[in-house]
Amino acid sequence: MSTDPFDLEYRFTELLLRTKVEDLHKTEQDRIFVAYRHELAMDVFRGLITHGFLSCPVLNKKGFVHYGFIDLIDFVHYFLGEIADKELRGPGTDLWALLEKQSLFKEKKVKDLMINPVGLRNPFHPVKKGYSLYSAVEALGKEKHLHRIPIIDEDRRLVNLITQSQVIDFVAQNLDLMGPRKNKPLSEIPELFHFVEKILSDQEVIESFKLMEKKNVSGIAVVNAEDVLVGVISTKDLKGIAIDGKWASRLFLTLDAYFQEVLTEYPNTRRPSDPVFVSPNDTLGTVIQLIHTNKVHRVFICDEKKRPIGVVGLKEICKELVH
Repeated sequence: MSTDPFDLEYRFTELLLRTKVEDLHKTEQDRIFVAYRHELAMDVFRGLITHGFLSCPVLNKKGFVHYGFIDLIDFVHYFLGEIADKELRGPGTDLWALLEKQSLFKEKKVKDLMINPVGLRNPFHPVKKGYSLYSAVEALGKEKHLHRIPIIDEDRRLVNLITQSQVIDFVAQNLDLMGPRKNKPLSEIPELFHFVEKILSDQEVIESFKLMEKKNVSGIAVVNAEDVLVGVISTKDLKGIAIDGKWASRLFLTLDAYFQEVLTEYPNTRRPSDPVFVSPNDTLGTVIQLIHTNKVHRVFICDEKKRPIGVVGLKEICKELVH
């Protein structure tokens, strides 16, 4: 077997070309949760929370994928617009009981809550079975706001999904084949160094979700008064919505207090709020391994004082893979 670094890099590209998009799904655990555009939004909201999903594809009655995706964040946007703060702020607020009182929400269909279904926020870019993984990675790396790709059959029926996270996991398992690309320092990728969206740790959790909506991002850094990275908040935190509705009152905690609550729930493991960070001298391969191991969607680049100066997201890695 050749150990020439450029030969290895060629073999990695060949692997992406040879692997079919459907090959990333091998187990029953890869089954996906779907919704229909005329389904009651309340039922889909419960389903997403019960199954621990952040989003799901929305189909028409015949099962064709043409309408887009609905995210938990779509529901949050609706709640913030329709339910007064004072109703949500009470300690131990029962979110489900509150929603049961909202006659309008009980009648809302999935299509009523989706914002610009097939627009820029959730672009629709399907690929057919039999296409190469390379084609999917290229789209995930180059198309703005594209985070997952539906896999469809010849009749345009949904078969499965490919997400950026699944691509990174696949790459991490074949990292040795990347050759010199995995040793590329982050400092040689200028587009990674830019203003990092962030929020102060003494602000309320709800303000972080408002900022995510405004900036159309899925996660932001949490910093203290000295601009030191102390945490991360993302749409993944919405998985903390519990069937008992305790999430509602958490929206109005400060981020510091919220992180303390999370600490009590994850006493012996890495908390979801713990940021993963590297220095500009670390390599692309190091970041891929960190994302794969920690199951995160972004790694912050920090200076010597732990102040965020850039961020490496899943999209940036996908772009580098086919650069």
